[in-house]
Amino acid sequence: MQLAGASLAALFLRLVLGDIENLGATLPGPGYSNGQALAMEIVLTTLLVSVILGTASAAQNVGAIAAVGVGGYIALAGLWAAPISGVSMNPARSFGPAFVGGDFTSYWVYLVGPIVGALIAVGFAYILRGSGGDAISRAGGSGVLDPGLMQEAKRYADKIDSGQTVPNGVPTPAEAAVAQAQREQKETNDHNKPKDPGSQT
Repeated sequence: MQLAGASLAALFLRLVLGDIENLGATLPGPGYSNGQALAMEIVLTTLLVSVILGTASAAQNVGAIAAVGVGGYIALAGLWAAPISGVSMNPARSFGPAFVGGDFTSYWVYLVGPIVGALIAVGFAYILRGSGGDAISRAGGSGVLDPGLMQEAKRYADKIDSGQTVPNGVPTPAEAAVAQAQREQKETNDHNKPKDPGSQT
């Protein structure tokens, strides 16, 4: 859909305005090489996907204000990096003008750059937040899209709060009380144990 939309948009520009400004194609800026544009696209996309994963993705969703974070980043990226690479960050966005204009000479930059950048961002997210996958992670990560998982997460949290269940490796309140009583009993026994006369000096 994105490829079709980008192509139709570029075709519309060509029909209305003619073949001007390369139909909005993303190309390395004057004086910059494909390699420099590629490096910029990798960095730009890494940061963009990191912003998306940190503000508008599942458990990290900060609500409607996430659009401000994502849109703000895109605007800032355009301000400081447009002269270098054209700031694509999306292969589909670059495909339309290249397809309609028939010029794919630098398209590989805008295909490889965003893919590599997105993979790097996902790697960072995995390192920082882990893979998730357990019931609580799935419930938390689903936001309000799946009320069943949210209800299950709430039930599980209530069970933890009431002491009916505990996360793996943590003793229940009853087990903790038994262990405390055993420690106290041992201390009492050690204190009341008769001392060996031979050990006194």
